[in-house]
Amino acid sequence: MPDNPRGYVGHKARPTRNAILARGDTFPFLSSVSDRLSELQRQRALAQEQLAWLDREIARESGQAPAAPVPIPTTPAAPVAAPPKEMSAAAARAADEIIAQYQTPPGSTTKDVKRGCYAYFFVALGTVLLVVGTIYLFYLRRK
Repeated sequence: MPDNPRGYVGHKARPTRNAILARGDTFPFLSSVSDRLSELQRQRALAQEQLAWLDREIARESGQAPAAPVPIPTTPAAPVAAPPKEMSAAAARAADEIIAQYQTPPGSTTKDVKRGCYAYFFVALGTVLLVVGTIYLFYLRRK
């Protein structure tokens, strides 16, 4: 049995996505901190800043003394990104395999676009000719 299950000559067998994930490779570049939690904390800090501004504007318009400033929350308004960690060799191989699985040859996109443009052109031309021919036939039959 050949080591290439697809039987293509000169084609390397690519592992499936499930096979890559089943190996148990860990991806250290994924953050362990919850993105949702940090986003919610950031949104809360922004809402508190907006409410403090509204209080100051209301006090200014009503002629009252502005309320005591609210202390700025300790959570940063924008999440601070951790410096990127180096990927392990296994994670780098898995990433390269996934990229290779979905990568297209460089010239194929250009050829597909040209082919599509020609197809649309000829379909539009055929539609125009069909409409003109139908109108012409109806006018000939009326006379």
